[in-house]
Amino acid sequence: MTSGVAASGAVAVQPSDPGNNAKTAAGNKFRADPPKVVPKKQQYHIRLTIGQGSQLPVDMTDGITAITRITEKHLDPRAPELKFTLDDQLGLRLSAPVGVAPNTYMLRILGEGCYQNQCGLSFNTKATVTVVPPTPAPAGTEHFSQPSQDRIDNAAPLPAGGATLRDELIITLGTPDEPGTLSRAVELAALVGATVTGGIEALGVYELRWASPQDLAVAKASLEGHSDVAGVSRTTVGLIQNNALPPGDWDDDGNAATWPFTQIRAQQAWDTTTGGPSVSVGIVDSGAVYKDHEDLNVSRVLSGSADHHATHVAGLVCARDNGLGLVGVSWGCPIVSSGSGGLTDKEVLEAMRNVARSGVRVINASLGYGARGRANLCLASDESRQYNEEAQNNSAPFWQLFNGADGRNIIWTFAAGNNCADGPQSPWGATWSLPNVITVAATNSDGTLASFSNFGLGVEVAAPGGAGVGISGGDAGVWSTSVESCFLFFSCGTYKQDMGTSMAAPVVAGVAALAQSANPDKKAADVASCVLNTAGRTVGSASSRSSQPQLDNRTPRITFTGTVPIVNAEAAVQCVKNGTGPANVLIAGAGDRTGSGNGTDIGDLSAALVRAGHTVSTSQTLPADLSPYQQIWYIDTNALTAQESDRLADFVASGGSAYLTGEWGCCAVDTSTIALLNRLTTNTGGHIAHAGSAPFNSLTVNSAAPGGLATDPHALSSITVASAGSLSGVPQGNIFAYSSDPSTAAFAGWDRSNVQGGGRLVVGMDINWFAEQYRGSNWEDVAQNIARFLARP
Repeated sequence: MTSGVAASGAVAVQPSDPGNNAKTAAGNKFRADPPKVVPKKQQYHIRLTIGQGSQLPVDMTDGITAITRITEKHLDPRAPELKFTLDDQLGLRLSAPVGVAPNTYMLRILGEGCYQNQCGLSFNTKATVTVVPPTPAPAGTEHFSQPSQDRIDNAAPLPAGGATLRDELIITLGTPDEPGTLSRAVELAALVGATVTGGIEALGVYELRWASPQDLAVAKASLEGHSDVAGVSRTTVGLIQNNALPPGDWDDDGNAATWPFTQIRAQQAWDTTTGGPSVSVGIVDSGAVYKDHEDLNVSRVLSGSADHHATHVAGLVCARDNGLGLVGVSWGCPIVSSGSGGLTDKEVLEAMRNVARSGVRVINASLGYGARGRANLCLASDESRQYNEEAQNNSAPFWQLFNGADGRNIIWTFAAGNNCADGPQSPWGATWSLPNVITVAATNSDGTLASFSNFGLGVEVAAPGGAGVGISGGDAGVWSTSVESCFLFFSCGTYKQDMGTSMAAPVVAGVAALAQSANPDKKAADVASCVLNTAGRTVGSASSRSSQPQLDNRTPRITFTGTVPIVNAEAAVQCVKNGTGPANVLIAGAGDRTGSGNGTDIGDLSAALVRAGHTVSTSQTLPADLSPYQQIWYIDTNALTAQESDRLADFVASGGSAYLTGEWGCCAVDTSTIALLNRLTTNTGGHIAHAGSAPFNSLTVNSAAPGGLATDPHALSSITVASAGSLSGVPQGNIFAYSSDPSTAAFAGWDRSNVQGGGRLVVGMDINWFAEQYRGSNWEDVAQNIARFLARP
């Protein structure tokens, strides 16, 4: 990453050494190549331009490829706060606090570093540093600036931990297909007295900065009032963490290395494909993947120093089958790595976009919100809510990337988080409803949800990332590749255990890469749909939390309700290779037979489902025998009879799925439908779930035939609520959209908590609303999405 100021970066006068043109990423293992002739002391003169209140990386260029320590610093007495720092992951950086006056300064640093296989080389670097005021971003800008330490220290603390800069906002303009321009961002910035100092114009995402701290709530509200503003985010600092627990050592009996593959049926998937070089995978992490690990096929490292966490993640996805160590889910897939540093959301966004443009088909980011100093500890309910709100508020830039030209044909997998909390707590995880995004919880070997794992709304699937229960050496988590210091300043590849949703997400990334390799022409959304739709099939779901002690003895864990289906590699591969297979659908009821051209017309609906590959039968009544069908669509203004209600309850409980819609006083909320829902929860298990701002019970009492539900409502985790009256831009995928206004329409369903083998049930309210909202082409997309949703196990 480079600074967002109009600067040329570091320009070095290199020592005379024509043979020193090859670079080695910082922290990499140094091969035993013949030593180059390198001067004992490297003499440098670098020239840097930096904006007030920012920091930027410093490239020592050829001759020193990894700085190991700084031994002396000589500061300019006119600006002693202008200084160099050495970060383990980010390398050498220069920071210019806000108070440093614009001028040219002279600094000097001395230290030691490595070149290829030689370490202990000393360097003596003179730096001419020009400090300038915050400079407007140039046309076509592709970078954000990074805040200086004084701005971070002065940030406004958040209630749940972390902080937000007091002098900066991130604005997202336009849509993924038509991002807002830099000139428009400059216009809007001027209205609130700010300067556009960085951004990514191709995404329509810009950094707005003020000369001093502001009441940003006022500026945020003003900017959000413009119709072309998709979102206004605060710049958070100190929230992003790796979602992993401390690593363990190799001391098991062998089973601790294999239970993850057994749980997800990877061996069976490998009978069809083992992956390989056809599908590249991106790893975005705080640090970089160790490039020279013998078990990894790292094609490019875009930024960052070699790091255990990133290397461990990479091995779970792509470790080779070479007789050494272990294998990943998709054997030997090429890896593109970028270390984001993980200080701010905008760093992560920039790293993600850089990797997305490298030609990869799958990208994993095992990063999420967790306050520094309380990493991987349980959150209380109010803290969990605050994290989710902050993540949602900061998600607009990531929607632009994942649903835009650079990201829409990439499968994105994200760790749900280790906060023992409800929801995927990161701005990127908040985009979970996009069809190419998958958020992942962690399981133990016995199929329980790991004690630390997040869950709930937006956490879509689960995968191994917890403990091997009852397995020798399994307490420390799952095995994968790693990197460690092995001699002086050298790095060597090794293997370690780790635990966390950080480990679960790359398992799913590996499944996605494996499935994609079975049919490389499949679109990302279709592959992701197969991964999601087949999760839980034969491998079950995590329906209870493990009895492991919580990580934080201070905070009670939030009660885990619902289920999280475990990913199934074999079924996902077969789905991508052969297709999901058509469902045998029965459309029952009178429906709307006026030929109105909308989703309630029986003929139109039948044709739409046939075009989607399903076999469709129609009947004005519900047959006595429902066994030939996988899905029942009941569309009528007549109430279900008691016998029909019983019949449908048995059908759904035994694995079939149903969609019901009708009038307020009829099918959706009459006592026969309520009886059906209550029978499922009372006799079979699970909860009634709903979406909408009002409690579901309050909707039932407004009907012509009021009734009561047997259970309190729970969130439906697999259905997204769209804006009222519109489906504009909602893609096909695993979403079923309805209005967020419960006075207009709502939906409910059975969430199958603690139930194995049951189907899905969705109840839509107000058949006429459905007709009006989805006239034209949109209703067909929605109908097909409903069919996909009902097909999920």
